[in-house]
Amino acid sequence: MMNLTLLPDLLACFTCMGAPGHQLNIAAGNAILFMVGIVGVVMAGLFAMIFNLVRRAKKYGDQHDAL
Repeated sequence: MMNLTLLPDLLACFTCMGAPGHQLNIAAGNAILFMVGIVGVVMAGLFAMIFNLVRRAKKYGDQHDAL
C-alpha cells in the first residue's frame, strides 16, 4: 500500500505546484474564463427575458385598465 505522506506532490493540483507559465495552467485559466463567459451570456439572457416580460406586462396591463 502506498503511503501518501511520502508523495506530497500527488496531493496538490498542477495549478498549485506547476510552473506559472506552463501550458496546463494557461489552459485552466482559459477554461475558467470561457465558463465565466458562458454563465454571463446565460445570465444576460435571463435578465433580458425578465425585463421583456415586465415591460410587456406593464404595456398590456395599461391597455386592459383602459377598457
